Formats: sequence, structure tokens, C-alpha cells
Amino acid sequence: MPGFFDAVAKLRQEKKVHCVTIQGKTIEVGLDQKLEINKNGLENYTVGDDGKTVVKKIRSNSRNRFPELEEINCDPFWPDRRMSWKR
Repeated sequence: MPGFFDAVAKLRQEKKVHCVTIQGKTIEVGLDQKLEINKNGLENYTVGDDGKTVVKKIRSNSRNRFPELEEINCDPFWPDRRMSWKR
């Protein structure tokens, strides 16, 4: 049985390699990073400048932009001489 115990010892030493394929390149990442990439989607990540790292894309939040209000010299809701209340 010495062969059985040697085989079990080798199985415990091998670690699983986690890889992600982004833009046609296969990159080795950690388990936590792979789970985050799978959760957020591959389309939200890109390959870094060195070609060995994974970087999250910067997305602008253009849906929540509001137009700026123009400055008004007078308050339209405050009655003044120009407004006539009588008809």
C-alpha cells in the first residue's frame, strides 16, 4: 500500500489554477477575482497594459446626468410691477 499513500499525498499538493479568457487572452487569476469577474460579467473587464492583469473598465454614469439650471436674474414667482394681476 505504499503507492496508495503516495498518490493521496500528490493529490493534496496540487492546486487548481483559475483562468479567465478576456479579449482572446487567457490570464491566471485568484479564486476571489474569478468569482468577482463571473459575478459582474466578462464584458466589464479588460486586459491591463502589461498583458498579465485584469482591470475593471471605467464606465461613466451618463444616465444620471442632469442639465444645469440657467441663472435667472429675477424670480418668476415673485410678483413685481411688470406682472398685472388685474384683467
